[in-house]
Amino acid sequence: MAPNWYLERPAGPGGEVVRTVLRPLPFVVGRRSDCDLVLDSKHGSQRHAELFARGEALWLRDLDSTNGTSINGHRIAGEHPVCDGDVVHFADAEFRASTEAAIASIHQTQVFSTSDRVRLDEVVRQPLAFQQMLSDDRLYALYQPLVRLADRALFGYEVLGRGDLDGREASPGDLFFIAEKLQRQVELSVALRAKGLELAGPLPDSAALFINTHPAELAAPEALLHSLEALRRRHPGARLVLEIHEAAVADLPALKSLRSGLEPLRIGLAFDDFGRGQARLVELGEVSPDYLKFDAELVGRLHLPSHRNRRELVRSLVGAALDLGIVPIAECIETADEAAACADLGFELGQGYYLGLPMPAESAG
Repeated sequence: MAPNWYLERPAGPGGEVVRTVLRPLPFVVGRRSDCDLVLDSKHGSQRHAELFARGEALWLRDLDSTNGTSINGHRIAGEHPVCDGDVVHFADAEFRASTEAAIASIHQTQVFSTSDRVRLDEVVRQPLAFQQMLSDDRLYALYQPLVRLADRALFGYEVLGRGDLDGREASPGDLFFIAEKLQRQVELSVALRAKGLELAGPLPDSAALFINTHPAELAAPEALLHSLEALRRRHPGARLVLEIHEAAVADLPALKSLRSGLEPLRIGLAFDDFGRGQARLVELGEVSPDYLKFDAELVGRLHLPSHRNRRELVRSLVGAALDLGIVPIAECIETADEAAACADLGFELGQGYYLGLPMPAESAG
């Protein structure tokens, strides 16, 4: 009898691992809500990859994804067999493939410690490699355009941090996985922002730069503002917008403190991933951001007739944002039809692979 297969991935700051059984096969992975496993990543494609059985073996097929599928660090083309213990990346989302027998030998329960998790490279788990990356200044950034949907004119860029970790490209997911284990996620977030602005010189001066935060930074708004003050001194003329993740938006006192501190620094505020968890409507009324980035879960495939109800919901949310003076942004637009639907619903700005891929500043500018 063929073994049961699982994909394992850490979930949350507690360091636990979520295990997903690959049943039934074929098993589709992607950002679309109807996929068997929905990716929590902006860089994954709507239908990213498919796992299927060939005899008693497990195989993986990339579905022409934009950012690719990798097994043990090697990007695959077409179909490839999967072995027990292989580390699989769907864009920047990392999982380990495991069989029922292998799991039983590790732990008898459905959740286990990340210390039992096999990473792509043993050195990734070592604090020395992470420290070496920071001390050697091996961080860099890519820049993804945000455009006006009405005329496709450039509005700005989201600054996306990356790192060279022991000779391999490391995504934000990889970097923060390690940083959280070392309790250095705030340090990493500050460093990525600094590097992103340092390398942004070739970009147009008029372009807004959307810079990211880690949710842990909202626990100490004063320290976050201090790091932003240093950025403003180094880049006095930059048009900056600070993105706050949806998970951190619920902390109203911290948000109010941050909002008041951003104004003298001439830094705008954006709520990211709106709609991924809760709509956060109360927070919109209490601390209105300058920009509201709607998550792919709300925006994807809005042009389809079967999504009429969701389309009307999004229309009402966009209207509410506009009434509050907030600029709505549609994220993860992948097709011309999605772009047209978002423009029809009142979105002023859009971002996604259809509108522009992340790229170095020299190419983006």
